[in-house]
Amino acid sequence: MHNIASSSPDIDIEEHACPLCGGDQAAVVQASMHDVEEGVPGSYTIARCSRCNLVFLSRRPVESALPECYGDNYHVLAAWRHGGFSGWLYNLRYHFRYRSIRSYLAKDSIRILEIGCGDAMLLIALEKVLGNRCELVGLDYSIAGVALPAGSKIKLLQGDVRTAPIEGTFDIILLYDVLEHLADPVGSLGHIRCYLKTNGVLIGQVPNWNSLWRRVFSRWWSGLQVPRHMSFFTAATLRKTLEKAGFASVSFCRVFDPGDLSVSVCNWLVDRCHWRGKPRHLKIYIPLTMAAAPIVALQNIFGDSGEIVFEAKLHL
Repeated sequence: MHNIASSSPDIDIEEHACPLCGGDQAAVVQASMHDVEEGVPGSYTIARCSRCNLVFLSRRPVESALPECYGDNYHVLAAWRHGGFSGWLYNLRYHFRYRSIRSYLAKDSIRILEIGCGDAMLLIALEKVLGNRCELVGLDYSIAGVALPAGSKIKLLQGDVRTAPIEGTFDIILLYDVLEHLADPVGSLGHIRCYLKTNGVLIGQVPNWNSLWRRVFSRWWSGLQVPRHMSFFTAATLRKTLEKAGFASVSFCRVFDPGDLSVSVCNWLVDRCHWRGKPRHLKIYIPLTMAAAPIVALQNIFGDSGEIVFEAKLHL
């Protein structure tokens, strides 16, 4: 379904069919894309499938090269996230994510798996609230730099859902900002569903292709993250993806994310205005996020939010 097209000094690149339906007829949406945030070499193409309408990275890194697209200073592991006002903002995010799963925590003992746990800060926040009520497991490609608090019972696994030594099934599986990164979203979801209990729930989040800021900022939109993001979902194509993988009872809600605007602005400043530094490391990033908050709040009321939160269960 794909052919190796060319390679950069570090990244092999291929032309790929639609990862949802396998269709090989797609209209180019944006060509000659490059990595604004991390500087990964290569030229990439975003296309829309003519059969199922999924927007995806049609010219992209081969799957074996994907780990090379994440630098040691990739933002989900950045130390600055943990302190000061930035740390407060992230703790607020974890609080809202806890609220989204609270209704599923009725049992005295519950197992939660977070796929793509990054720095494990969400799991750490959950452990503070839930104590010994839950067994918490985190999975990521690399857990080498993750530091857990003394006495933590969180279990961290390294690898992906196809190869990691995941044991048993879970009441809740969390998939925040992960699905868009997966080379084979349907196949990966098929593996994930094997670890979900019959009455369990999958909760996740993806960037929303219909975001206002994608239309305003085009190739500098925060949700692109080319070439790390493989698929760009709308609610309709996300539903198709989940249902094809065997999930049902799919529901969506909007999420308040001022970073959708502030990161887009920082991407534009770095790439177009030649500001020095990584977009999320600019000194104006946090103040800009604060300034963006009321604008994004209005956006959520009157239009599509920058991210989609989804919940899905298994076909019974």
